[in-house]
Amino acid sequence: MSAAIPFLGLVLTALSIWAIVRYFNCEKKPSARLLIGLALLAVVGYVLSFGPVYWLSVKIDNPTWYWTAANDLFAPLYWMQKNGPPWVRDSINWYCLRWINAA
Repeated sequence: MSAAIPFLGLVLTALSIWAIVRYFNCEKKPSARLLIGLALLAVVGYVLSFGPVYWLSVKIDNPTWYWTAANDLFAPLYWMQKNGPPWVRDSINWYCLRWINAA
């Protein structure tokens, strides 16, 4: 499992770059399907990047500057982690603990 997560991150990055290049190189107007796909990719990438934030914090010994930036960047997810429905809180905590334990 530990090798699958970086691989999935690489695949997500490659697909994002491919979609952006395709968007700018296409002579026709982009389809709504492509734009919706890019929007979903951005949202999924944002949510999935929350776990690596915890992993990196363990690796670099929790500096204050790091958590200040992370709190600003991930404010909506922190809010959901504290105030969301129990199933959302449990899901976010489970995902973050998997990353913390991987460090």
